[in-house]
Amino acid sequence: MRVLLISDDTDLIVALQILLREEPCCDVIATASHSNAALSLLAADTIDLIMLDWDLHNGSSRRILASVQNLTDPPRVIAIGKDEGDESAAVAAGANNFAHKGASPMGLINALHTLERATKDQGFPAKGE
Repeated sequence: MRVLLISDDTDLIVALQILLREEPCCDVIATASHSNAALSLLAADTIDLIMLDWDLHNGSSRRILASVQNLTDPPRVIAIGKDEGDESAAVAAGANNFAHKGASPMGLINALHTLERATKDQGFPAKGE
């Protein structure tokens, strides 16, 4: 899967890059720290999965999700947030899955693998394919 990481938290971006480097299904192709950069990347490249920090400034994560849903072949989205309130809001806004920031890294990996299994029939290639 070609992955786009979206967060204005550089520590989260670095942690996700390190974590996903070990996942054979993922190839992090780009990162964005704000909605305009993220939307430009989505328009310019084929993205299979977005990992979206639900705590972006100015609530722009909702704007990104709305734009993703308007794409012809939208990527899947895992929102990453702090609590159940974030989870409910992200899923209601269109996120396919959710991971909690305070959880262990395995929580995010489990969310990734759950989404991967659910979309396997849609032809997401493994890293390097």
